Amino acid sequence: SGVGAPVVGDLDGQYNHDSRKNILEWSLPVIDEKNKSGSLEFSIDGKPNDFFPIQ
Repeated sequence: SGVGAPVVGDLDGQYNHDSRKNILEWSLPVIDEKNKSGSLEFSIDGKPNDFFPIQ
């Protein structure tokens, strides 16, 4: 059934929301010594079980 589209705030990298598969895909193009971490902030309606599994 899905929980709707996410509202994305600050992020490092890129994201794609596939509404047909109910997937929010986030990627960091470079992970190296200078770029060791990243973050994605988003909000969306739903229950905790709607967000699992995380892959």
